[in-house]
Amino acid sequence: ELLQLEAEISQGDSDSALGKQQAGLIALVRDALKSDREGGSVDEEQWSDEVLRQKHGLVTYATPAYWEDAYDSGRYGESFEWYGAWAEDDVSGKSLSSLVSPLLPKPAKTLVLGCGNSNMSSDIHSDGFGEIVSVDISEKVIQQMVEKYKEVPGLSWHQADASKMSFGTASFDAVIEKGLFDSLYAGTGEKARSVLEEVLRVLKPGGKLISISFADDRIRRLFDAEEGGVKLPVSCSIISSLTYRKAEGEDEASKAIHVYSCERHT
Repeated sequence: ELLQLEAEISQGDSDSALGKQQAGLIALVRDALKSDREGGSVDEEQWSDEVLRQKHGLVTYATPAYWEDAYDSGRYGESFEWYGAWAEDDVSGKSLSSLVSPLLPKPAKTLVLGCGNSNMSSDIHSDGFGEIVSVDISEKVIQQMVEKYKEVPGLSWHQADASKMSFGTASFDAVIEKGLFDSLYAGTGEKARSVLEEVLRVLKPGGKLISISFADDRIRRLFDAEEGGVKLPVSCSIISSLTYRKAEGEDEASKAIHVYSCERHT
C-alpha cells in the first residue's frame, strides 16, 4: 500500500508542499514499521519536531521553518487573526476583549507569545494596558511588525523561541497566548512543557497567563500535568468559550474557542 501511495504522489505534484508532506508521512510510517519488525524501541529524540523535519521532511505548525516560509511568502497577508480578533463578537456577543480585559492589571507590562502578524498586540495597547512586548519564532514576521508599528510607542517586537527567552525573571504582569500551545501540539507537543515553564519564569508571582485555544483538555494535559512528579506553580480554569461564525453570510458556527485564565502561584 505504501508503494501504491508513493506512485500516486509521484504522478501528482510531488514538489508541492502537500506532496512533500505526504511523502514525509510515508517515510515516517515506513521507518516505524521497520523499527517494529526489528523489535526496536521508540527513541523519543527521533520524534522531535526538528528531527521529523530533517529526516522525513515533515513540517507542521510546530516547526519554525513553517512560519518563516509562511511569512516570507505572504501566506497570511498583511494581517491574520487566528480564531478571532480582539474585539470581534462571537455568536452570543462575547469577545476576547470583554472576557480578558477584566482579568488584566491596568496599566501593566504584558507579553504576547506567538504574535504573528495579528493586530491583537496593538489592539490591547490601544485599550490602555500599557507596555506590550510581542514575541514570535519567525524573524521575518518580527521585521514586518517592527516596520508596521515603528511609530507606536509602547509596542516592542522580538524574535525568540518561547521556551528560552532572554527576558528577566518576573518581568511581566501578564502573558497572553492565542494558539501557540495549539501550534506546538499540532506537532509532537515536545516543547509545550518547556514553554509553560519559561512563561512562569518571566511571569510575576500572582501574574496572569491567558491561554486561548481550540483544546478543552489543556488543564489536564498541560497546566495541571505532573512531569517527574513535579507540578508547575500555576492554577487554571476555563472562564468562557467563544463560538465565531465561519464567514460572513454563513449561518453555521465554527468550533468553540476556550479562554483559560491561569494564575502563577507566589
